[in-house]
Amino acid sequence: MKLLIDTNILGKICHPNANKNKPIATAVRTAMQSDKYLFVIPEIVDYELRRKYLHLTYSKYAHEVNFGTRCLTLLDSYCSSLVYLEINTAAMKKAAHFWGNSRANGKSTSDEKSLDADVILAAQATLAQGQVLTENAKHLSLFVATKTWQQL
Repeated sequence: MKLLIDTNILGKICHPNANKNKPIATAVRTAMQSDKYLFVIPEIVDYELRRKYLHLTYSKYAHEVNFGTRCLTLLDSYCSSLVYLEINTAAMKKAAHFWGNSRANGKSTSDEKSLDADVILAAQATLAQGQVLTENAKHLSLFVATKTWQQL
């Protein structure tokens, strides 16, 4: 089964030593060692997480610079060792369909001016015939099958 990793999960496995992240990071890394799942990093997730780590790296706060750099190193490692799913035109068109349909039915998942990365992720997962590994099943499950780290 293909599991596309959401930003909230990938962020925790890229910062595994924080006490609140340890259970999730351990569960996901253990599952990565099995043959049960094919883990995929969607480009939209890489973008969301990378921009935050770069922001921390470039910020004035010295204590966060090392944090951002360490997390970027782990993110790069996961991006090169797992399947990386680039955004393509079909995914963006599917995302636009999800966004427009959900809004028309009163089920918006973000501010109207937001890019809404969730619908892009859902579109990538749908086209890849996978599920999304997330802590945000509420929004994503409107569009695609989801799995939580506890279900691994």
